[in-house]
Amino acid sequence: MGVAALCSGGLDSAVAAALRKADLLIFVDYGQQASRQECDAVFRLAKHFGAAVEAVECQLPCDEMNLPPGPGPRVVPGRNLALLGIGVAWASHHARSTLVWGAAAGDHDNYPDCRSEFVSSVGEGAAAYRVRVEAPVLPWPRQRIREWAIAAGLPETFSCYAPVGFKHCGECDSCRQDER
Repeated sequence: MGVAALCSGGLDSAVAAALRKADLLIFVDYGQQASRQECDAVFRLAKHFGAAVEAVECQLPCDEMNLPPGPGPRVVPGRNLALLGIGVAWASHHARSTLVWGAAAGDHDNYPDCRSEFVSSVGEGAAAYRVRVEAPVLPWPRQRIREWAIAAGLPETFSCYAPVGFKHCGECDSCRQDER
Protein backbone atom coordinates (compact mmCIF):
# COMPACT_ATOMS: atom_id res chain seq x y z
CA MET A 1 0.00 0.00 0.00
CA GLY A 2 1.20 3.48 -0.78
CA VAL A 3 1.91 6.58 1.24
CA ALA A 4 -0.17 9.75 1.33
CA ALA A 5 1.19 13.06 2.56
CA LEU A 6 -0.78 15.95 3.93
CA CYS A 7 1.03 18.62 1.96
CA SER A 8 0.73 22.37 2.47
CA GLY A 9 3.27 23.18 -0.21
CA GLY A 10 5.66 24.31 2.53
CA LEU A 11 9.14 23.11 3.32
CA ASP A 12 8.29 20.81 6.25
CA SER A 13 5.53 18.89 4.47
CA ALA A 14 7.60 18.68 1.27
CA VAL A 15 10.50 17.08 3.13
CA ALA A 16 8.18 14.73 5.04
CA ALA A 17 6.57 13.62 1.74
CA ALA A 18 9.97 13.11 0.11
CA LEU A 19 11.36 11.15 3.06
CA ARG A 20 8.49 8.67 2.95
CA LYS A 21 8.24 8.63 -0.86
CA ALA A 22 4.59 9.71 -0.87
CA ASP A 23 2.70 8.82 -4.03
CA LEU A 24 -0.38 10.89 -3.10
CA LEU A 25 -0.24 14.51 -1.91
CA ILE A 26 -3.34 15.81 -0.14
CA PHE A 27 -3.71 19.59 -0.22
CA VAL A 28 -6.42 21.27 1.86
CA ASP A 29 -7.67 24.75 1.03
CA TYR A 30 -9.21 25.78 4.35
CA GLY A 31 -9.58 29.46 3.54
CA GLN A 32 -5.95 30.43 4.19
CA GLN A 33 -4.74 33.59 2.51
CA ALA A 34 -2.00 31.80 0.55
CA SER A 35 -4.09 28.84 -0.67
CA ARG A 36 -3.45 29.47 -4.36
CA GLN A 37 0.30 29.85 -3.92
CA GLU A 38 0.45 26.78 -1.67
CA CYS A 39 -1.59 24.70 -4.11
CA ASP A 40 0.75 25.66 -6.96
CA ALA A 41 3.70 24.51 -4.83
CA VAL A 42 1.95 21.19 -4.13
CA PHE A 43 1.52 20.57 -7.85
CA ARG A 44 5.23 21.37 -8.44
CA LEU A 45 6.12 18.86 -5.72
CA ALA A 46 3.75 16.24 -7.15
CA LYS A 47 5.38 16.57 -10.56
CA HIS A 48 8.82 16.24 -8.96
CA PHE A 49 7.77 13.14 -6.97
CA GLY A 50 5.62 11.58 -9.70
CA ALA A 51 2.71 11.69 -7.23
CA ALA A 52 -1.01 12.22 -7.60
CA VAL A 53 -2.75 15.18 -5.93
CA GLU A 54 -6.04 15.27 -4.10
CA ALA A 55 -7.16 18.89 -3.54
CA VAL A 56 -9.83 19.29 -0.88
CA GLU A 57 -11.76 22.38 0.20
CA CYS A 58 -13.14 23.03 3.65
CA GLN A 59 -13.65 26.14 5.74
CA LEU A 60 -11.92 26.80 9.04
CA PRO A 61 -12.04 30.00 11.10
CA CYS A 62 -9.14 31.89 9.51
CA ASP A 63 -9.59 35.46 10.74
CA GLU A 64 -6.11 35.24 12.25
CA MET A 65 -4.66 34.46 8.82
CA ASN A 66 -5.73 37.84 7.45
CA LEU A 67 -3.54 39.83 9.80
CA PRO A 68 -0.94 42.16 8.31
CA PRO A 69 2.54 40.71 7.83
CA GLY A 70 4.89 40.72 10.76
CA PRO A 71 6.38 38.44 13.38
CA GLY A 72 4.35 36.12 15.55
CA PRO A 73 2.44 32.87 15.07
CA ARG A 74 -0.86 32.71 13.21
CA VAL A 75 -2.90 30.19 15.16
CA VAL A 76 -6.02 28.65 13.66
CA PRO A 77 -7.45 26.61 16.56
CA GLY A 78 -7.78 22.92 15.73
CA ARG A 79 -6.38 23.35 12.23
CA ASN A 80 -4.00 20.40 12.27
CA LEU A 81 -6.57 18.17 13.95
CA ALA A 82 -9.08 19.00 11.19
CA LEU A 83 -6.49 18.61 8.43
CA LEU A 84 -5.30 15.28 9.79
CA GLY A 85 -8.89 14.03 9.93
CA ILE A 86 -9.31 14.98 6.28
CA GLY A 87 -5.95 13.41 5.46
CA VAL A 88 -6.86 10.13 7.16
CA ALA A 89 -10.19 10.03 5.31
CA TRP A 90 -8.56 10.54 1.90
CA ALA A 91 -5.64 8.20 2.66
CA SER A 92 -8.12 5.48 3.62
CA HIS A 93 -10.29 6.20 0.56
CA HIS A 94 -7.25 5.85 -1.71
CA ALA A 95 -6.03 2.69 0.11
CA ARG A 96 -2.88 4.31 1.51
CA SER A 97 -1.63 2.69 4.70
CA THR A 98 0.41 5.69 5.86
CA LEU A 99 -0.30 9.41 6.14
CA VAL A 100 2.70 11.68 6.71
CA TRP A 101 2.67 15.32 7.63
CA GLY A 102 5.26 17.96 8.29
CA ALA A 103 4.93 18.74 11.98
CA ALA A 104 8.30 20.17 12.99
CA ALA A 105 9.98 20.60 16.36
CA GLY A 106 10.47 24.32 15.83
CA ASP A 107 6.70 24.82 15.87
CA HIS A 108 5.88 23.08 19.15
CA ASP A 109 6.12 26.20 21.34
CA ASN A 110 3.39 28.08 19.46
CA TYR A 111 1.34 25.19 18.12
CA PRO A 112 0.26 22.48 20.58
CA ASP A 113 -0.71 20.25 17.66
CA CYS A 114 2.93 20.01 16.55
CA ARG A 115 4.02 17.95 19.54
CA SER A 116 4.78 14.25 19.70
CA GLU A 117 1.93 13.58 22.17
CA PHE A 118 -0.55 15.04 19.68
CA VAL A 119 0.86 12.96 16.82
CA SER A 120 0.58 9.81 18.95
CA SER A 121 -3.02 10.58 19.90
CA VAL A 122 -4.08 11.22 16.32
CA GLY A 123 -2.24 8.07 15.27
CA GLU A 124 -4.27 6.01 17.74
CA GLY A 125 -7.51 7.32 16.24
CA ALA A 126 -6.32 6.83 12.65
CA ALA A 127 -5.47 3.19 13.37
CA ALA A 128 -9.22 2.46 13.41
CA TYR A 129 -9.11 3.20 9.67
CA ARG A 130 -5.93 1.18 9.13
CA VAL A 131 -3.92 4.33 8.51
CA ARG A 132 -0.63 4.99 10.32
CA VAL A 133 0.14 8.68 10.95
CA GLU A 134 3.80 9.72 10.86
CA ALA A 135 5.58 13.03 11.36
CA PRO A 136 9.10 12.15 10.16
CA VAL A 137 10.61 15.64 10.54
CA LEU A 138 9.17 16.25 14.02
CA PRO A 139 12.50 15.69 15.82
CA TRP A 140 14.55 17.62 13.26
CA PRO A 141 15.79 21.17 13.84
CA ARG A 142 14.79 23.71 11.18
CA GLN A 143 18.33 23.88 9.75
CA ARG A 144 18.40 20.13 9.08
CA ILE A 145 15.05 20.34 7.23
CA ARG A 146 16.38 23.17 5.03
CA GLU A 147 19.66 21.38 4.33
CA TRP A 148 17.87 18.13 3.47
CA ALA A 149 15.54 19.93 1.02
CA ILE A 150 18.47 21.59 -0.73
CA ALA A 151 20.50 18.37 -0.92
CA ALA A 152 17.47 16.49 -2.29
CA GLY A 153 16.89 19.14 -4.96
CA LEU A 154 13.28 19.74 -3.98
CA PRO A 155 11.43 22.32 -6.08
CA GLU A 156 10.45 25.69 -4.66
CA THR A 157 8.03 25.50 -1.75
CA PHE A 158 5.68 28.19 -0.45
CA SER A 159 5.08 29.09 3.20
CA CYS A 160 3.70 32.53 3.99
CA TYR A 161 0.81 33.82 6.05
CA ALA A 162 0.44 37.12 4.20
CA PRO A 163 1.67 36.79 0.61
CA VAL A 164 2.03 39.78 -1.65
CA GLY A 165 0.68 38.41 -4.91
CA PHE A 166 2.68 35.27 -5.57
CA LYS A 167 5.63 36.39 -3.45
CA HIS A 168 6.47 35.76 0.19
CA CYS A 169 5.90 38.73 2.51
CA GLY A 170 9.33 38.04 4.03
CA GLU A 171 8.20 39.16 7.48
CA CYS A 172 5.85 36.55 8.96
CA ASP A 173 7.06 33.66 11.13
CA SER A 174 6.63 31.18 8.30
CA CYS A 175 8.78 33.19 5.90
CA ARG A 176 11.47 33.71 8.48
CA GLN A 177 11.63 30.00 9.36
CA ASP A 178 11.55 28.59 5.85
CA GLU A 179 14.11 30.79 4.07
CA ARG A 180 16.60 28.71 2.13
